[in-house]
Amino acid sequence: LKFDLSSIPTGSMVVNASLVLTAASSRVLQADFYIAQCLRDWVRLEATWNSYSSGNAWTTPGGASGSDYAATPTWYGDLTGITTDLAVAFDVTSLVKDWVDGVKPNYGFFIRDEVPSAGKYTTWATYLSATASKRPKLIVDLI
Repeated sequence: LKFDLSSIPTGSMVVNASLVLTAASSRVLQADFYIAQCLRDWVRLEATWNSYSSGNAWTTPGGASGSDYAATPTWYGDLTGITTDLAVAFDVTSLVKDWVDGVKPNYGFFIRDEVPSAGKYTTWATYLSATASKRPKLIVDLI
């Protein structure tokens, strides 16, 4: 998931940033979940489970910690009570601050369950959602 931050004025100070995701469907009420800095410059219409762009494979299918996404997550936790249409806000201030300050390249967020398992998953609404309020949002507070 990637957001264009070019409209943030140079010299702005990020004081808070929240990534808001809405569950489109869920087959699990509890999951160890994380959000990390993506380390690959992936292409929206080309990225799959196996590749981040045409002809460029993730280190392992689904991505590998330390090479495809940061080994230390920006947000990690145990999500409980996940139900369809539930909106969840994640604190991603530190990573967004680094992007705005130019400390790290903005390749977006890498989002997944810590241990994906067959039949247990949460699907998050995407930028293609017919309901605009369900689309992912990055809310950034500046001074």
